[in-house]
This record gives sequence, structure tokens and C-alpha cells, in this order.
Amino acid sequence: MPIRVLVAAESPIALGGICLALGAQTNITIVGTASNGVELLERAEALRPDFVVSEVTIPRINGLKCALRLRRAMPVVQIILVDSDGLVTLDACLEAGASSCIRKNQLPEGLVSEVRSLVLAR
Repeated sequence: MPIRVLVAAESPIALGGICLALGAQTNITIVGTASNGVELLERAEALRPDFVVSEVTIPRINGLKCALRLRRAMPVVQIILVDSDGLVTLDACLEAGASSCIRKNQLPEGLVSEVRSLVLAR
């Protein structure tokens, strides 16, 4: 059964790159995308993905706040936050409810590797 992933990023280029990297994997299906936190929360509720990959810096509601809300609403969803500035610590991501946090410079290999690790840990 494919892993269902919802992706959120402010930039269309970043969004496309993340979707391309994950979508190239045989066991991953991108079920939706969002360009801000409001869209992310709405789509997560409607689509019920297995994974959410979101930039920390998405507008309207940032990725940390989205992770906190998603964790409360969907306790089993795996949440990976992508930090582009290196300003957010792994501890802050985990406290917000994320399963993991990677740096933008680790894309795409680091993201694919992190998804695989979290799948194996489930």
C-alpha cells in the first residue's frame, strides 16, 4: 500500500521539488499540496495522509503551529518539518509534535531517507 503524503511549501519551486523527490519513489503517493498553513490544515483533515511534509516558514500559520494542531487532531500522522534557515532546533520541532525536522540543504535525499526511516519505525 503506498504511503500517502501531503506537502506544504510557500514557494512553488520548493513545493515542486519536494513533490518530485517524493513522487519518484515507487511506494509514495502525493495526495495533495498546500501553500500556507490554513490550506495545510484543511487538506490534512480532508485527505487524512500518512505523512505531512511542511516547511517551517509557510505563511498564515507556520509549520510549528500546524504540527501542534495536526498532532492533536491526527495522532498517528507522521510530520516532517523542513527548516530553511537553520533557526529551528530539532527539539522545538519535536515539542511541536513533528516526527522529524530536516534542513532544506538536505533535500531531496535527506527527506526521502527520513520518510523511509519513519516508515520502518511504524
